[in-house]
Amino acid sequence: MKSYELFRTKTSDVGSLLLDVPKDYVLIPEWLQELSVTEEYDRKKEYHITVIGDTLAKKIAEAGLTETVNAMIEHKTWNMEQLGTYVELAKNRDGINRRSIIQLISAPEVILFIEDLASMLGQSIKSPVPHLTLYTKNYDRGIGIYNEDDLLRFAIKEIYP
Repeated sequence: MKSYELFRTKTSDVGSLLLDVPKDYVLIPEWLQELSVTEEYDRKKEYHITVIGDTLAKKIAEAGLTETVNAMIEHKTWNMEQLGTYVELAKNRDGINRRSIIQLISAPEVILFIEDLASMLGQSIKSPVPHLTLYTKNYDRGIGIYNEDDLLRFAIKEIYP
């Protein structure tokens, strides 16, 4: 699969960090597009990689490290490589059976960045599972996969052609 360098980032009010992934960067095989139609999934309108979720952002703020982390982000180059591994996820919440299809990606800078944050905070942070949410069903946002435990808890199956 092709590798891409990502430049655009966006942060929330609480300091979460998402890396925007341009739609034309994301290669979705035809068989998966057809499956999404058959299974009545909706394609995401935008793609992003979550680097810092709200919980971690709050820890950074409580430690007084927001400015330091923002400076680190300013000088960071982020890369991703699509791995061609697709996983269907399910999560029941508020009586709604939410589903999504994600693609696992390689994003080594994300993992190294989280390791640096853990060192700065002086605490263990579970490594994220870099992924792109491609499709959703019954809920327009993703399921929220922040670490390997979440992936194992919500994964239904790996999807093959």
